[in-house]
Amino acid sequence: MKKVHSIHAAKTQLSRLVERACAGEEVVIARGKTPVAKLVRADRQAPARRFGSMRGRARVTKAFFAPLPLAGGTHLGASEIVELLGPRP
Repeated sequence: MKKVHSIHAAKTQLSRLVERACAGEEVVIARGKTPVAKLVRADRQAPARRFGSMRGRARVTKAFFAPLPLAGGTHLGASEIVELLGPRP
């Protein structure tokens, strides 16, 4: 429900009007009978992601790309993976 408030009423009840706007209600402020402002909830914007913001903060060694050992101490190679999962579609 959209209700029109005078500037004087808006000044004295601003915190209540902000709460109503946060709840999704549209609050109109008027000078006399002429609407001059609309108080609505502001949508929260996610901060913009910066490409390369972690550059230089993390290092990847060759051990990262080494095969992971299995419980018995052996490693899975390409042929073992194909044997377990089957060929690519």
